[in-house]
Order: sequence, then structure tokens, then C-alpha cells
Amino acid sequence: MRVFLRAGLAVGIALLLSWQISRSSVFLWQALNLTSLVVIYFARKEGEIFGACLGALTGVVLDSISAGIIGGFGIPKTLLGFAAGYTAKRVDVSSFFSSLFFYFTLLSSELIVWSLLQKFVLKIPLSGKALLYQPFITAFLGVSFLWVAEKLGPRLVIWTKKKKKGGRF
Repeated sequence: MRVFLRAGLAVGIALLLSWQISRSSVFLWQALNLTSLVVIYFARKEGEIFGACLGALTGVVLDSISAGIIGGFGIPKTLLGFAAGYTAKRVDVSSFFSSLFFYFTLLSSELIVWSLLQKFVLKIPLSGKALLYQPFITAFLGVSFLWVAEKLGPRLVIWTKKKKKGGRF
């Protein structure tokens, strides 16, 4: 139950951050796909079924707040979550560069599926050159953030334990 709450909270934070980014920079808003990072992260940790379900729910939320029809975001996010969970079980993606390649490949695939749906099924013209940079920028920033969090995570835990005990540094 706790993982569902964490995933929902992470999706909500990603949506709020995306909204704030969209208010300040159109390029960054198009170049960062924060909700996909959340889906990939949880699919890696929890597996393909959880990833597909989280992707579907995230896609439905994005579909409900966008002007498109239901499925324009839901189908690519569902496929992304399933592919991330399925591949992460079978391939070691623990190093920085393998993780970067993993995220880049998944984000590129999601962008291709989304673009095909927008262009040929929904008949919506695509615009924005930042979309071409989206997989690399999102993958690089996401993997870099996770790598730093992994390196600093144990230090932060020790620091908070010392702080609670009242110890000095």
C-alpha cells in the first residue's frame, strides 16, 4: 500500500513541477518529461505489471488535463511502464551509462509511439523542436539525479540519525 501512495505522490509532484516549468519556459516544458521518469523509476523497482498500471493511470491523468482524447498519453505511458519493468528484470542497468542508455531508449520509444498517435490517429500536427531533444535531456537529468541521490542517500540517513540523537558532527 505504501508504494502506491509513494507512486501517486511522485506523479503529483511531477505534474506540479511540469506545470511550474511550463509557466517559465516552453522549451524546458517540452524537453522534460517528468511523469515518464516517475513511471520508469517505479517500473524498475516494482516490475512490469506495476509499471504498466502506473503508466496507464498517469496517462489517463495527463489525458484528462490535456485537450486531446483519452489514450493519447495513456497508451504510450502504459507501454513505457511495461517495457521498463520487463527490461529492468532481465538487463543490468545499475551503472550510470547503462542506466542512461536504458532511460534514453525507453523515452525515445515512448516519444515515437506518442508522435505516431498524435500525427496519424488523432490528426494533431506536431510542433516544437524541443521534442527532438526530450529523450536525451530527460534521461540525462533523471539518471544524474538518481545517481546523486544514491551516492548521497546513505550520508543523509546517517546525518539525520546523528541529528535525532543530538550528536555533534
